Amino acid sequence: MLPRLFRTERFWLPAIFGIVFALFIGMLGMVALSSTEKAFQNFIYHRSENTIARLRTLYTVGDENGPGSLDRAMRFLVGHQASTGSTTHNLLQVQGKWIVGNLPAMTPLIGPQVIRNPAKLQLEVVGIGAELGPGVYVFVGTEMTYFDQLRKHMLYVLLWLLGGILVVAPMGGYFISRRFLNRIDAISQTCQAIMNGNLNDRVPVRTSKDELDRLSEVVNAMLTRISNLVISLRQVSSDVAHDLRTPMVHLRLSIEKALASAKTPEELRAGLQSTIVASDEILQMFDAVLRLSEIESGLRSQSLPGLDLAALTEKVIEFYRPVVEDSGRRLQVAQLQACDVNGNGALLSQLLSNLLENSITHTPAGTTITIALQAAQGEARIMVRDNGGGIPQHERAKVLQRFYRRDVSRTSPGNGLGLSLVAAIADAHGGQVIIRDPSDDTAGVEFVIVMPLKVADTQKTEARFPAADR
Repeated sequence: MLPRLFRTERFWLPAIFGIVFALFIGMLGMVALSSTEKAFQNFIYHRSENTIARLRTLYTVGDENGPGSLDRAMRFLVGHQASTGSTTHNLLQVQGKWIVGNLPAMTPLIGPQVIRNPAKLQLEVVGIGAELGPGVYVFVGTEMTYFDQLRKHMLYVLLWLLGGILVVAPMGGYFISRRFLNRIDAISQTCQAIMNGNLNDRVPVRTSKDELDRLSEVVNAMLTRISNLVISLRQVSSDVAHDLRTPMVHLRLSIEKALASAKTPEELRAGLQSTIVASDEILQMFDAVLRLSEIESGLRSQSLPGLDLAALTEKVIEFYRPVVEDSGRRLQVAQLQACDVNGNGALLSQLLSNLLENSITHTPAGTTITIALQAAQGEARIMVRDNGGGIPQHERAKVLQRFYRRDVSRTSPGNGLGLSLVAAIADAHGGQVIIRDPSDDTAGVEFVIVMPLKVADTQKTEARFPAADR
């Protein structure tokens, strides 16, 4: 079996390309060689025709030096032989008998001819044969020695070129494959380390930004996401076990009390009623956890229609205004700027409700809760602030985590999932939650939900959360 290096596409692609390129070069070289030979022969034929035309004129017509005769044609052919050198081969014969030339008498051949090995000479002569008159035959040609040398030289160069390509292409494929496999091994080792529990390892990314770097960046983003999910799962498991302990203890104590102290059916009924309250508390916690998981997982999707965020916010404000006032706090609206978003109305209502519930639960009586809605630069901003005790800077990121509760909030009702739901709903709408000091420099805290404005009216975006119960 071939080593792994020679089974990669990075090796075979250059190797196959080199072989195909070599075959192409070989075919191109043969075509060029054939075309050159044809052109060389045509040149010889053309020159031979001119020479024969001159001989025919001297034999039949003559020139300014006298009338035409065989003797004048013979002298011209001898002079032509002397002036063109040993590569020219001529013949003049009468009635089959040799008269002059460096070729032996032959059977008359008319037109373009290729004569091989004349007079047992190891050469090839290309030329033209013609009759100057009755029984007078002439042949004028040139040997292909120069072209044979050129052909050998071209074949020699072509063979070296093909050999070089066939050697360099696999070598290039080898080195490219080796470099490619080293980077693939780095990705594999990182993934293996992650599988073994080391969630902090990441694939090295170079500065070249090639396709493997882009793949590495995607893998790193995926590993970061997986790491965060694993850490979140561990934290959730621990938090669920911790936060479930208290209501479970309350449930057990209520049952034990009912069994031990109930003397009448009415007392037993009252004891069981308290267990129902404790059970509802547990169920509410599980419902919140499932709701949060559904929103974050995006297992089901729906099309997001456009909705009037200002109208939705106004409805939530009108619903919660009596609740806020009954709790001894004041609800005011700073600004409700008209803006449309693509979103799920029920989930966005829950987002606003959770923010208001958070302010009601964790601020003292007399607190002012302010809501504002603004639209600018393609974004909608929902702002909910209060002038209560505020949230320390180092805890602002933590309050968005599941089950996180500040020490000062341990005695307040709740399970630490309200703000986690807010963050999940904002993220599902392509937005984010910003926790900051109030913009008017007062005491307290301000929650800012930033999300994109509505896409074009003809478009609908894919939601990353399940449809909410309406």
